[in-house]
Amino acid sequence: MSWHREIVRQALAHRPRRHDAGSSLHAAERRIEDYDATAGGTRDRADDTNHAQPGDPAKAAAAILTIAAADDPPTRLQLGADCVARVEGKLAHVAGELSTWRALSVSTDHDDVVAA
Repeated sequence: MSWHREIVRQALAHRPRRHDAGSSLHAAERRIEDYDATAGGTRDRADDTNHAQPGDPAKAAAAILTIAAADDPPTRLQLGADCVARVEGKLAHVAGELSTWRALSVSTDHDDVVAA
């Protein structure tokens, strides 16, 4: 592998990753009842999902090393099935919206512009 290659910027779409090296989740022992409906819900979700995250950090690291060594790495890499599904959903939404509004969008060109 050549480490003197051109630096390429990539975007990684990731999700929470589970690890067994302890926990970085810390919360105050004292709860304030007035906040149970708002911040309390966030606190409970964090407690419920801690150590149950879908991502595997070792597999994520291996994927990042794979694209770092690739001759033509992706500009964006989704890490995990949930990230892939979100991007697929967004692309389908954008494609549908573009199809619906394409004529209006291209109608804003000057009359001498040839549509692509």
